[in-house]
Amino acid sequence: MKDILLIEICPKEPRADLAQDIDAESTLATDLLDCTKSGDAEPACDYVAQTYDVQFIVADPALDYARRPALDSEITETCKAIYFDSDSDFDDSDICESYLIWETAFTFVQSLESEGDS
Repeated sequence: MKDILLIEICPKEPRADLAQDIDAESTLATDLLDCTKSGDAEPACDYVAQTYDVQFIVADPALDYARRPALDSEITETCKAIYFDSDSDFDDSDICESYLIWETAFTFVQSLESEGDS
């Protein structure tokens, strides 16, 4: 059974964030950090997609911001909002997943860096 990686997206805003707390010393944290290292991020992000049960969720304003599974169209909309100037085919769900994993990893790294500055 795969460990779960919860990613909260917002189709109305360009963001993808971790929707769970993870230990900065965990294997998941290390795998996310690998996604943001210089060079080609695709292999590291694909590894995360294959190794973890990646689940995209949305905090739905129609449900008092209760979390629910994201629709494929919301995942696509979020990719297009974040990477609006990209030539990538965001109708391909694997590409969207990889891009959103990278965005989540990048946000995670930024949060670790800001904690280190405190």
